[in-house]
Amino acid sequence: MHLVPSPATDIHETLIILPGGGIHAQGLLYDGPPDHSEALIERVRGPLRAVAARHNRPIRLSIGHPDGHVEYQQIAADGTVHPAQAPPTDTPAADPVWKQGIPEHTGLLAATRAAQRVGQWRAAQEATRRATQHLITQYGRDHPYVAMGTELQAYFAAMSQDLAAAASLYAEAAVAIHRLGGPHAQSHRNLASAVTAWLHSDRDTSPGGAGFAAAHALIRITPSNHATLKALLRRLCWLQDAGIGGPAGPGGVAAAGGASGAGGSPRPLGAVTATPGSPRTCEVEGSGRILLRRTSIVDARVRRVGVAAAPGPSRP
Repeated sequence: MHLVPSPATDIHETLIILPGGGIHAQGLLYDGPPDHSEALIERVRGPLRAVAARHNRPIRLSIGHPDGHVEYQQIAADGTVHPAQAPPTDTPAADPVWKQGIPEHTGLLAATRAAQRVGQWRAAQEATRRATQHLITQYGRDHPYVAMGTELQAYFAAMSQDLAAAASLYAEAAVAIHRLGGPHAQSHRNLASAVTAWLHSDRDTSPGGAGFAAAHALIRITPSNHATLKALLRRLCWLQDAGIGGPAGPGGVAAAGGASGAGGSPRPLGAVTATPGSPRTCEVEGSGRILLRRTSIVDARVRRVGVAAAPGPSRP
C-alpha cells in the first residue's frame, strides 16, 4: 500500500466512508463491507501516524459519512487518536493579496488576455497553465497567485466546454484557496462550480477523478453541508454500480482482504467496480437524481486575477 502524505504545509486529511461499504482516501478506493469501515480507516491512519511522529505535529482527519455528516479526529504526534472539534468558522480576514490579483506588471497574463479577446478559450487555458507554472517556480506552490492561476484555468476550461478538466481545476482551486486562508466566498464559489461542472461532464467516478475530489473538498471546506455531500456520495456510488462514468485518468483500488494484489496494494482500474464478494449497493432518491443547487460553472469570472478588463463574452 502506497499512501503519499500531504505537503508539509497541510495538516488536514479527509476520508470518505462510502454508501454500501468501503472507503475512499488519498485517491484510492478500499473495498469492504460496511461493518469493516473502522478497519479500513485504520489502514489510512497508520501512515498518517508516522507522518505526525516524523514532523512532531498533530494531523486533523475529517471523515465524511454516507448520511453527509462529518466526523473529526486528531492524530497526535505520539500516534494516539482523539475526537476533535469542528474547525472554527471565524477565521481571520483574508490577506489583501487576494484582492490584488496576479501582478499586472509581470506580463504573465498577456497571452491569456490576447486569447480571451478573440474567444480562443483553449489557448487561453494553455497560456494560463504556463503562467501558473511560472508562478510556482517563482513563489512556490503554496501561494495565492498559484491558486488564482488554477482558478483561471478552470474558468477557461469551462468556457471551452472541457467540463471534466473544469471540475478538477475548480476543486483544486477551492481547496488551495481554503487552505491558504483565502476569502470564504471565493473558495465556496469554486467548490460549487466544481460540483456543477462534474454533474454536466462525463461524471468521472474513478478513484482519482473529479467526482471524488469534489466530495473531499466538500468535507474540507463546507463540512456542515450535509445534504450536498450525501447526495454527491450517493450519485458517485450509483454511477459506479451502473457502470457509468469510468475513469478518465489513473486510479486505484485496494481490497480489504488483499484481493487486488499482494498485501492489498492498489491496482489500476479499467472500470471502477467492487471486489467480488463485497458488492456496493446504493439507493439514490429520485431514480438517481442528485439534488444540488444549480450554479453556473462560469460564475467565477475571476475578476481579481487580472483578466476582467479584457473584453470577453457575456456570462451565460
